[in-house]
Amino acid sequence: MSHVSQFTGLHWHTLKALDKRRLEAEAGAIEPGDVRRLGMDEFALDQRHRYATVIMDAERTRVLWVGHGTSRQAIRPFFEWPGEHCQHIEAVAMDMNTAFDLEVKRHCPQAEVVYDNVPWGGALRS
Repeated sequence: MSHVSQFTGLHWHTLKALDKRRLEAEAGAIEPGDVRRLGMDEFALDQRHRYATVIMDAERTRVLWVGHGTSRQAIRPFFEWPGEHCQHIEAVAMDMNTAFDLEVKRHCPQAEVVYDNVPWGGALRS
């Protein structure tokens, strides 16, 4: 974005808004009430042990949210986005991460949790 901003003279926020509109036109707007199954994973940002979290709509294979960190506080903004629509979440696939587990149980207590990387391979349901 910063390179395009410098090249075009458009403000960074303007470019971000245009890109968001393009993505919504291409993939459709995300309605939180339509999301039924989530996939959550953490990934390394660099080799200095800094991590981020990605949360996806598992049925539509679309990224819903990406945030810095893997703590409860780091992922809580995602669960505040759908608000009452969290009650429609049926299942969540995720690593055995205590922060993920606690936030899912807090915001989506009815959701079935499937752990996707148990030490012996395979999946485990809570």
